[in-house]
Amino acid sequence: MPIADPRSTALMPMSPHETANAAVLASRVAAKHSEAGLRRGRRLTAFLSVLLRLLSLAGKLALTLYMAWAFSLSELGRYGLALGAVMLAAEVFGFRLEYVVSRIRPQKSRCVAAGRHG
Repeated sequence: MPIADPRSTALMPMSPHETANAAVLASRVAAKHSEAGLRRGRRLTAFLSVLLRLLSLAGKLALTLYMAWAFSLSELGRYGLALGAVMLAAEVFGFRLEYVVSRIRPQKSRCVAAGRHG
C-alpha cells in the first residue's frame, strides 16, 4: 500500500515490514472498537431491562389505583378472591410455563460447535 512522502507529492510504496505493522495496528484498533461497542451494547441492554421492569411496575400501580377509584369495596374484595383463586390454580395445576420455557437452552448447531460459523 503506497503512502505519501511528506517532502514530496510522489507516492512511496511501503516495505513488507511497514505493511505488517500497519495491519497489526489496524486489527488492534478494530478489536478495541468492537470491545467498546459490546460493552456499550450490554449497558444499553441492562438499562432497557431495568426500564421495562420499572414501566411494568408503574403500570400495575396505575391499574391498582384506578381499580381502587372505580370499584366499590365489595367489588374489589371479589376481584381479590378471584385473582387469588386463579393464581393458586396456576401453581397447583402447573400452568406456569414461563418457568419451564425460560430454562430451556437452545442446542448449538453443528457448524457453531465445530467452529465453522460465519
